[in-house]
Amino acid sequence: MKSKTTPLSFEIDADLAASLEKLRNQLGGISFSKLIDHAIEKYDYNKVSRKAGGKRRQLSVRLDDNKRSALEGISKSEKVSMAYLIRMALESLMESATKKTVQKELKMALASKKAKPAKKAAKKAAKKPAKKVVKKAAPKKAARKPVKKAVKKAVKKAARKAAAKKAVKKVARKAAAKKAVKKVARKAAVKKAVKKAARKAAAKKAVKKVAKKAARKKAAKKAAKKATAKKTAKKAAKKTVARKAVKKVARKAAKKPTKKAARKAVKKAAKKAAAKKAVKKLAKKASAKKAVKKLAKKAAAKKAVKKAVKKKAAPKKAAKKAAKKTAKKPAKKKK
Repeated sequence: MKSKTTPLSFEIDADLAASLEKLRNQLGGISFSKLIDHAIEKYDYNKVSRKAGGKRRQLSVRLDDNKRSALEGISKSEKVSMAYLIRMALESLMESATKKTVQKELKMALASKKAKPAKKAAKKAAKKPAKKVVKKAAPKKAARKPVKKAVKKAVKKAARKAAAKKAVKKVARKAAAKKAVKKVARKAAVKKAVKKAARKAAAKKAVKKVAKKAARKKAAKKAAKKATAKKTAKKAAKKTVARKAVKKVARKAAKKPTKKAARKAVKKAAKKAAAKKAVKKLAKKASAKKAVKKLAKKAAAKKAVKKAVKKKAAPKKAAKKAAKKTAKKPAKKKK
């Protein structure tokens, strides 16, 4: 008995339709119905996946009722259309049909389907007396078939659920791996930033040290120059004083004073010299006090500058400490 067929119209991609047309020509111009029937028979519907299509073309074919009901069941369970399932089967067929060996197998399978009606007629003629036995055995086989189908469907559903769970687990693992990679990248970026900031701070400190040393050297040179100038000035003053004293003594000697007068003159000169020395000492003390005051003022100015620099650098140091603490703290594990 031939199985009943009913017409079915659906859309497929234009590129897929063109490749199917080529395959039909290669297989001797067979009908679309036979080609689609073979594709549905061979395709494993456990591997259903959704794909976005381009341009479509409509096909109208006659499909076996049993295969149609099977496709309806799969479309309900997978929540896709029958046309989509047929397109998947045709795409799979075209992928396998590119190989020469598969094309030969297709030709053999389709040729055997054509030859089956003639063989069935011959068998019927040879086995006419055995018809009654076959008719009696048919109900038992018919009763077994629904049970087998139900078992197969249950197995397929369980396989689909397991495949879906595996896919979800894979996606979760990939997401976890990506998160771990991102965390490592963030930590590395933070470390790099901290290192850069540390390098900049070290460079600034080195520049400041060099500037301080240069300032100290300049101050030392200036102080040395001032000290030498003061010494030369004192020597010159002493020489002038000595010359004046000698000149006075010479003048008095020229006038031929008495011994007492000479002694008095010498005493006066000595007193004057002592007075001058006292004046010089006071002058030295005053100049020393002035120098001390100048040094004190310079030291106060330097301290003020240092305080201002420290105040400016304080936020940066606080930011560095915070960055170091965050870098040292271990990352909290996510549940």
